[in-house]
Amino acid sequence: MKEEPTNLQDIIPVFKRLLELKAENLGLILTRKLTLLLGLIAVAVIILVSLGIMLAFLGVALADYLGRFMPLYCSYLILTGTVAVVFACIMIFRRQLIYDPLCRFISRLIFES
Repeated sequence: MKEEPTNLQDIIPVFKRLLELKAENLGLILTRKLTLLLGLIAVAVIILVSLGIMLAFLGVALADYLGRFMPLYCSYLILTGTVAVVFACIMIFRRQLIYDPLCRFISRLIFES
């Protein structure tokens, strides 16, 4: 077994090595967490773009279907009103729907060991 250092000259290299290892560990932890966060951001962007395209096609199809029963401009107005109500609800409840879950995820990511 190695003998414990007794004077300051023996302790300084050990302390330097400890600080180097702590800095390296911090860098690795930061890299892991940033990789996870950026990966989730990329997946979220891909999902949101896909959902936007899908909803656009669905909206046109629904307006076309409703156009069989009423004038086409009325079906587009109904669809536009529905989308406006959905966006208004998202804006009204953005704290509960977007901010709080995002803050919870980021704080869990940062403070989790």
